[in-house]
Amino acid sequence: MTEITRRKIKSFLKENSTKKLTLNIGAGTRKLYEFFPHQIRIDISKKSDIDILCDAHNLCFKDNVFDSVLCSEVLEHLREPQAALDEIYRVMRKNGKLLLTTVFMYPYHNSPWDYFRFTKDGLAYLLRRWSKIKITPYCNRFEFIGNLIQCYGDNDLKIMGIRFVLVW
Repeated sequence: MTEITRRKIKSFLKENSTKKLTLNIGAGTRKLYEFFPHQIRIDISKKSDIDILCDAHNLCFKDNVFDSVLCSEVLEHLREPQAALDEIYRVMRKNGKLLLTTVFMYPYHNSPWDYFRFTKDGLAYLLRRWSKIKITPYCNRFEFIGNLIQCYGDNDLKIMGIRFVLVW
């Protein structure tokens, strides 16, 4: 994840922080307690410092448990994103809040897999069961270019190619 993306997501999380019970899907090493002090952190990786080892496609919780669900930069790594979103819908209380971030134009990054990129229309379709949906891009054109430069910063030839496109 680039620094630009990290800052944008942190700002988004700060705006949507809650003291209510939150499920953090794909938590990995990100604790985020400053935004979500009452959270249950799940991941599929045994290497992660998590509360429960659990797959987003088959959540190990009863129905209507969580006030909010955080799924940040995870959806693109899931084999069946619709199945995972259906599970999130199931475990979330009525009037609960899903905080979802995902990449659109971003390089391949398998951690451990990288399956999808979602358009605004694609996300709206996947989230069609929710009553209120707000989908917004988290970076503008200039930040997108900065993201690309940060992603490929270790390869001078790719940076030169990006610079050429920008100058030309």
